[in-house]
Parts: sequence; structure tokens; C-alpha cells
Amino acid sequence: MILPQMEQHNTYQLFNSALPLTDPTNAAFLRVQIKAYKCPSDPKPDYFQLNQEGSNAVIAELPTVNYLGVFGPENLDDCENSPVHFISENIDGGVYRSLATIQGGEVVGEF
Repeated sequence: MILPQMEQHNTYQLFNSALPLTDPTNAAFLRVQIKAYKCPSDPKPDYFQLNQEGSNAVIAELPTVNYLGVFGPENLDDCENSPVHFISENIDGGVYRSLATIQGGEVVGEF
């Protein structure tokens, strides 16, 4: 996680990666608003509800963010098993831009 490098070490300490994200132990972590991840002019509510696929059952209530690079797997219980890829400093500029584009659908090989 990048939180300690963003001066969010206390927030990082609230997260127990050995447990599912939705475990009650991680409840305080899920409530933390990180200003760097939200545009100050965004009129959306501070939190949104994440519902179970195919039903209205609420899995978690999460902070609204505008600047989110990678969330991880769709299944919150598998977050601790999410793959992490480090980007080489020699990455091609076009590939790097494709990884961050909002259009989606680009085919990007190994990086």
C-alpha cells in the first residue's frame, strides 16, 4: 500500500490485510476519508454503498474517491490475494499512458 508514503501511516495501521476487507476489524479503515483521493469540487456524498452483485444487500460503505488507480479484485474477500505489478523505470511512454487512460479496452502487454 502507498498510504505510509502519503503520510497516512495511521490509516495504514487501521488495515489488517490478513482479514477480509469487510471484516469488522477493518471497519475503521473503511471509514477514513483521504483528501488526496477526492476532488474538492466533487458534489457527491462522502460515502457510497457497495452492494452484493444481483441484490440490494450492502457489502460495505466506502469513501467516495475521484483519484483511484487500482482497487484490486471485484471480490472484496480476495483483496489480500490481489496481484501487484511493479512498473519498470524503462517502460515505454505509450504503454505507461495506456495503463492510466480512462477509455479502457487497450491491450497492454507485459510491463
